[in-house]
Amino acid sequence: MAAPAPSSKWTVAAPLDSRKRTIRPPTSDSYEDWTLDQLKLECTARKLNVVKNTRKQDRVDLLKAWDSNKEAVQALVVRQRKRSKGVSEEEERRSAGCMFRLINVLFSDRFFDSFLTSGNLLPRDVLDDGGSTFWFDVAHAFASDTTEYDTLISGDAVFEDIDTSSHMAHSAAKLKRMWKEVSSHFARAEAGSKVSGQGSADFWDFCDGRADVYYLDKWCEHRQAGREFCSANLYPEDEDDSTQEDGCFQRSTRQN
Repeated sequence: MAAPAPSSKWTVAAPLDSRKRTIRPPTSDSYEDWTLDQLKLECTARKLNVVKNTRKQDRVDLLKAWDSNKEAVQALVVRQRKRSKGVSEEEERRSAGCMFRLINVLFSDRFFDSFLTSGNLLPRDVLDDGGSTFWFDVAHAFASDTTEYDTLISGDAVFEDIDTSSHMAHSAAKLKRMWKEVSSHFARAEAGSKVSGQGSADFWDFCDGRADVYYLDKWCEHRQAGREFCSANLYPEDEDDSTQEDGCFQRSTRQN
């Protein structure tokens, strides 16, 4: 009687484990029926850099995902490895365009009025906690595929390398911290411009090279509103999350 044929999903060329033991090929096309050793070899054969102590069911899920979407499973493996190192997805790096996209969302027709109204009616700590679902709604809009938030409202040379369509998905908590960061720097720049007596006409001189702060100024000018609200957001220095940037949006000098 002929031996059962190996599973059609089995791609291992040399079925030897790390101890040089021969692993019998699986005969079922259902990964749930495979042994842990078989799953380990298959993950290795497909060059999935899986964490060493990954459980059987997690390997099954990875292989199923690989069958349906190879690119998605690669991202899944990266997230898994980051979790194994104690790096939360919340603290992943953000792209240079993320802050600008967030400002676009907050100043959009959909959110601007509720943003300012919430800020005027609710205590600061309540707004920070969300003011109902505010930051969750912002996070959903931020991650959406709509082109509404992809366009910069200013063609100033300081923004020439910024692409707001290139962004990462972030949680509501992450976006809230990003807003605290940029609004804190904006508040300091606004205070500096008033002390100097120059006003916002030369606002860039007080932005400490931060293009995102200057962009917030541009939005306040465009809306003819929001400046007082934004400049009231002075948070502690440790709120600054700029070290997480993947690509810097700072400019040492402004080109006219």
